[in-house]
Order: sequence, then structure tokens, then C-alpha cells
Amino acid sequence: MNGAFCAVNGIYCKQQIIYYSIQYILFFGGGNPVRIAICDDEEIFRIELKSCLDKLLIDTDYDIDTFSDGRILLSRFEECPFDLVFLDIEMPEVDGITLARKLRAASESVFIVFLTSHIEYALEGYEVNALR
Repeated sequence: MNGAFCAVNGIYCKQQIIYYSIQYILFFGGGNPVRIAICDDEEIFRIELKSCLDKLLIDTDYDIDTFSDGRILLSRFEECPFDLVFLDIEMPEVDGITLARKLRAASESVFIVFLTSHIEYALEGYEVNALR
């Protein structure tokens, strides 16, 4: 069940999948807060997604960290892994696909969600253990 899935044109159409993924993490996570990371170079999308998750997870114990640079996310992940990571694919320093490969190499259990409107990246998403 662990892995990644691609959300096309934002996350809003995938709220149920996200919700159940988090419930899965909670069920098998031993009651610890769900650690969530959002990485997007555009602040407006980080804010919108965090707001959406705050509404969706109202009865859930969670922590959300936001990042504008994938290198900083990777550094923090290596210190203390996240359970769920939302990644923009097109970012200036390190793209989301490359970052996902590095995250997957560090942890087989992290859930990775790509935020993109680019269908052409779907096959690459499966290379990092994508779910549909």
C-alpha cells in the first residue's frame, strides 16, 4: 500500500485518497502524529494545499512542514522522515521526480503525491512506486 500517486490539476479531486492514505498511516503508525511535507516553489500552492489539508484532517493528529526547495526537504527528511510528501514536479533547483527518487531510496514507506498538470510525468511517477 505504501507508495506514490499522481494528482492531476491539483489535489482537490483526490481528497478521499489522501484521507484514506493518512488513515492507513495512522492505523499502522502506532498513534504518532502524521508527518506531512509540502514542497512547491510557488508559495500560493503551498498555502492552498496546507489549508486544504487542515480542513480535511480536522480530527487527525498531524504536523505539516512546507518547503520551497527540495534540497532542504531532503535534508530534513534524512534527519527525521515524513510519512506523506506532496511534491511539485517542476521546481528550479531539483525537480520533483529526482527528489522522489531520493526520498524513495531513503524510505520505502513514505507516501509521495505529485502535484502536476503534466500527464507526461505519470510513467516516471510509477518508477518511484506509484499507486493509482
